[in-house]
Amino acid sequence: FPVTIEHRTTNTVNSSITITFQKPFNNPPTVLVSAFNNSATPPIAYIRGVTNINADLYAKNDAGANYGNLKFTWLAIGF
Repeated sequence: FPVTIEHRTTNTVNSSITITFQKPFNNPPTVLVSAFNNSATPPIAYIRGVTNINADLYAKNDAGANYGNLKFTWLAIGF
């Protein structure tokens, strides 16, 4: 099977977003994510769930609260 790699940066979102892959994977892919904005305190990025068609990305601050406005950069690798 050929490996499929998809990557993108989201628009600015408020704490979370569900991304949809351009082409469904045969199985849920491995997803790597980072989150950023221009704040002195970087967001902590999480993946709440991954299927073969989408992934739910979420960010918190150090206190565990929703982060606010940020962008996610993500990479999905799978078959």
